[in-house]
Amino acid sequence: MNDRYLKPVSHHLLVLSMLTIAVLSSVFLINRLWSLPLVWLVIPPDTLSLAQMATQLQIVPTMLMAILAGGVLGLASVLLQQLIKNPLVSDTTLSVGAGANMSLLLATLFLPSTAFVFGEFGLCFIGALFSLLLVFLMAKKGGMQANTLVLSGLVVNILFSSVAAFLTVFYSEAALSVMLWGAGSVLQSGYSGVWLLAGVLIFSLCVLMFMYRSLVIVSLDEEQAASLGVPVKAVQGGVLVMAALMVASVVSQLGMLSFVGLGAATLANMLSGSRLAHRLWSGFGYGALLLLIAQNATALLRSQLAFLLPEGVITGIFGSLLIIYLIIKSQKHSLEHSNAKKLLPRKIVWWRYVLLLIAVLMMALLIMPRQSQLGSLLIMNWAFIEEFRLSRTLFAMATGVLLSCAGVILQALTKNSMASPEVLGISSAAALGVVVMFVLAPMMGLAADIGVLIIGGTLGALLVCALLFILAKYLSPVHLLLVGIAISAFTSSILAVIKLAGDMRIQAILSWLAGTTYYASLDSGMWLIFLSVLLFVVAYLITKPLQIISLSDDVATSLGVSLKFYQLVVLTLVALMSSAATLAVGPLSFVGLMIPHLAQSLGAVRLREQLPLAALLGAVMMVLADYLGRYLIFPYEISMGVIASLIGGVYFIYLMIKNR
Repeated sequence: MNDRYLKPVSHHLLVLSMLTIAVLSSVFLINRLWSLPLVWLVIPPDTLSLAQMATQLQIVPTMLMAILAGGVLGLASVLLQQLIKNPLVSDTTLSVGAGANMSLLLATLFLPSTAFVFGEFGLCFIGALFSLLLVFLMAKKGGMQANTLVLSGLVVNILFSSVAAFLTVFYSEAALSVMLWGAGSVLQSGYSGVWLLAGVLIFSLCVLMFMYRSLVIVSLDEEQAASLGVPVKAVQGGVLVMAALMVASVVSQLGMLSFVGLGAATLANMLSGSRLAHRLWSGFGYGALLLLIAQNATALLRSQLAFLLPEGVITGIFGSLLIIYLIIKSQKHSLEHSNAKKLLPRKIVWWRYVLLLIAVLMMALLIMPRQSQLGSLLIMNWAFIEEFRLSRTLFAMATGVLLSCAGVILQALTKNSMASPEVLGISSAAALGVVVMFVLAPMMGLAADIGVLIIGGTLGALLVCALLFILAKYLSPVHLLLVGIAISAFTSSILAVIKLAGDMRIQAILSWLAGTTYYASLDSGMWLIFLSVLLFVVAYLITKPLQIISLSDDVATSLGVSLKFYQLVVLTLVALMSSAATLAVGPLSFVGLMIPHLAQSLGAVRLREQLPLAALLGAVMMVLADYLGRYLIFPYEISMGVIASLIGGVYFIYLMIKNR
């Protein structure tokens, strides 16, 4: 099992480097903010002047909060990984923090009186526990496999994000205030939050000491543990409740801090041996160091930036880069097999799905949600249809085809049922490429037109695709997925920083990339339809060799299939599809991930059937989502991506619970 860990020298060097950075940045920050003797930082605040008291009550509680919050998140993630025996599991990937944040948002908007009954901590605990139970319910019939669990967490995470975006349209001021607070800020002005986290930590450690031996036995073998009289269900339930309690305490005080727990747990698993006690203490220490470094970096950057930068964004950047580095550096490449139920092919009644698409298109083009002044629900004016509806419908249909097909061929090539442009960071990289090209094009004497922007998006997507395909040779599918999730978090965090900068030019392109067809024109719509048909045809022509590759690389090589050639073709196709779709309606979530699974559940197991059925279903979903987004709260508009995520998320949860 020595291949699980980095070399001892690298281990010690990494820990020493993190500790040095944390100490030096803390000393530098204190020297900038505190001109009095250091010992005065710990004397009673009421003996200081008002200005000195305010500074003292900011410096010390903030650093203590960073240490406690990071440590608690790391401890919770190590516990979850120990219980489920899955390196992808954390408070982030299981949507524990997202559930806590969602419950706080719902209570603020609809039941504000509950905040006085349960408090912020109580509300967050209820949401975190509900989210955990929902994820486990979705994954239970799939055998609690690695892919199934994390897929369930991602689905719930995206669904909660979509619900939050949906509610923002109706309750903009209240919802935005909660979401901005939930972006993650460690800054404190007193010790109340510190005492809460310290109390939760002490309570959790006491419970953990009581159930430690039982947890170790259950983690080794559940059946053997039950035969020895260990209450397996009670131990598992206790760990889940304890993890929800710890994460809720952090979210209630600081908001969402992405990847701190996963980064700390990954470090602990790779660097701290196999004993649970060592990994628990290491997880706490690594989490504390990660968040303290992120907090110090944010505090130092605040004086240099003209906008407020939340620690949640910094942890997303640092944590994702750390995970990518550790996964690449690690020598653990063992495959983790899935025992998920194999789907059997069924006869596809194609005319039903074609009629469904035609019906949805007719509705989107011809039907008004309310009666017009002439008393009719139908629009018979072609000029009106062409100007206000046709272009948006073409955009939506083409985007659905592009993202669905990209998801199908990506899953086939990587042999990973969770691969999609959204999950692996390809779509967000394409969005980042579009934004960068939008800024750089005028500097290079180029007009930032659609052709130049799609080149930028394609380059961004190609870069991530190439990195993923290179790493696929050395990493197991589960670890490759973890790298993809980290890339997605990194690019999303960079986009968040760009958005916070407040540049009006960049705000315009980000509004364009927000997932709406509002800016669509007929010419660009026809161009996008042509591109989607062309790329679909190319993808369909390679379904036979892709089907062979999806079985095994060895089988494909023995049958004369060129792996490198088809990897290059798929890489280019996915990059073009993702960048075109991103340029059209933004880095949408769910479509590329969900539609391939939906097509399989309907019987399209073979690629030659799955690809066209996914294209039809993707087009139906996006056209329907665009139509509903336009008219649900007319004259206001809801992003097509939000509607698609809501519809797809609810239906996908139903499919997973039914194990389909």
